[in-house]
Amino acid sequence: MVDITQESGRQTRNLRMGLLTLNYGHNNEIYGSMVVYLRMKNIVPPASEPRPQQKQP
Repeated sequence: MVDITQESGRQTRNLRMGLLTLNYGHNNEIYGSMVVYLRMKNIVPPASEPRPQQKQP
């Protein structure tokens, strides 16, 4: 359990894994917004770039 002070000053207790899950979801939403912005500017997002071909031995 982790003690949290919210912006309103209210104290809550949350599970650490629950907070990590919320943070993971938030990061995905932010990345999604960034991808839309980059595509509007005709820039390929980092995760969409093609991978270089690996040399065959």
